[in-house]
Amino acid sequence: MGRSKEKDKLIKYFKENNIAYTEVSNKIETEIVFKDKNISLYPYFKVDDDYFSIIINIRKITEKLNLDLYQKLNSFNLVSQFFVAKISNENILYLEYNTLYTDNLRDIFESTISSLNELLSFIETI
Repeated sequence: MGRSKEKDKLIKYFKENNIAYTEVSNKIETEIVFKDKNISLYPYFKVDDDYFSIIINIRKITEKLNLDLYQKLNSFNLVSQFFVAKISNENILYLEYNTLYTDNLRDIFESTISSLNELLSFIETI
């Protein structure tokens, strides 16, 4: 499947569900608000020829990277069904999920958001 078809399906899903989004180059960005936790996450989605990626920047790491932080990241990665917590070269803590187009993008989106909701308290600690 071509990236434009898949991107169009995701945009259609957002429109049908009144989800505000912006589109820049090959990225679609949106805001996900978890009202019960008073948290907003701003994931962006990349749709390439074979892969669908979700990246969510959590925060800039300003303190020195230490063993405690790495242990928290490892613990998160062990319990997370979809996302992997990583630290970029710029010391940005982010969550990443990549998949081939084996499923419907709508199902992938809904499953990953549900997973994020279940992991919110864990995300707050890292």
